Amino acid sequence: MGNDMNSLPTLATRLGQIATSGGGSQVVDVDLQHCRMELQVVTADALALAMDRIAFRWIADHALDPAGMTRIAEGIRNRVQYLSEPLRIVEFDRAAALVQMRSDKPWVQGTAQSYFEFLLSPTSIALQRWQAHPSSPRTLISVTLTRDILGRLADDIDRLVGEQF
Repeated sequence: MGNDMNSLPTLATRLGQIATSGGGSQVVDVDLQHCRMELQVVTADALALAMDRIAFRWIADHALDPAGMTRIAEGIRNRVQYLSEPLRIVEFDRAAALVQMRSDKPWVQGTAQSYFEFLLSPTSIALQRWQAHPSSPRTLISVTLTRDILGRLADDIDRLVGEQF
């Protein structure tokens, strides 16, 4: 992580509070320099955590224009190389002001495919993981990341957002 960020110790403290509060799904908010990271944590232990959703909302009252959204999406594609699958931009819906990114090569296990999905709006980014089977609708599954990787993701997203404002 970069030297100007202090997100990992704050995140570690917040996750430690989850472990001592009895468990169960909890929402954890961590203020970064340019974003508030919101985690919907299912489980956490000393090394990793499983989350149903990771969201980043801009702290400042700014909204990205289409060029800024494109720069952040390209930055995610180029910087976030440490997830289990590389990412690609699937669609930029200018009318809805949404950029959708997904795993370029989903994880295949049997007939199921699992993939990351980022949705970027003018004021936020959300990350979830989905699993799809050929004959049924996709289902939400947990994103499991080590604490270090989550800290790195927080740092990268926060820097990308900060570069836009």
